[in-house]
Amino acid sequence: MESGVQRLPFGMYAKFRGTIDMAEVAATEFVRQNTTIQVPRILDVIKEKDGKLFVVMSRLQGEPLGGRLQRMEQQSRIQFAADLGDWLHQLRRFPPPSDAVSDFLGGPTLQFNVEMFKKSRTLDEHWRLP
Repeated sequence: MESGVQRLPFGMYAKFRGTIDMAEVAATEFVRQNTTIQVPRILDVIKEKDGKLFVVMSRLQGEPLGGRLQRMEQQSRIQFAADLGDWLHQLRRFPPPSDAVSDFLGGPTLQFNVEMFKKSRTLDEHWRLP
């Protein structure tokens, strides 16, 4: 459980140890309620004594994209690109919370996933796409 993400029984996940904040909780719920994009349902948010959150959420059906994208047939990649374009179109119709680069609630932003892209120069290299 060192990563701060733990799979739970009954199709649930928990995020904790500073890997999630209220901005991510709020953004996830906003996307779930205002778009057709499938995101986990937030089931419970517990604020720990140190101020960090323990969040229980539903699990989405399917396979993680990182393991699937490289094995997709060309037609499936085309469909995925179309779906991704639709999701981005849905998200871009909402105005940003402020003129500053910020999180969903207008506060400072912290990106946990940026580290995975530092080792490759481009997304194509990262995913080894032709």
